Amino acid sequence: GEEKNIIFKFYNNNNDWLIYDIDVLGVSIVQTYRSQFGDILANQDFDTLLQKLENITIE
Repeated sequence: GEEKNIIFKFYNNNNDWLIYDIDVLGVSIVQTYRSQFGDILANQDFDTLLQKLENITIE
């Protein structure tokens, strides 16, 4: 198979290292979700965004 680069971005929170972003093939997960959330908020309210997020986590 072909090799792919995956970059994990971490930050230190009181000596606990936590992942805050993953970059796959040059695409940032944070940037992708930020764009999607912005599209929702441009046309709907924050409660609608929260409802959509709750539905995703349930599935």
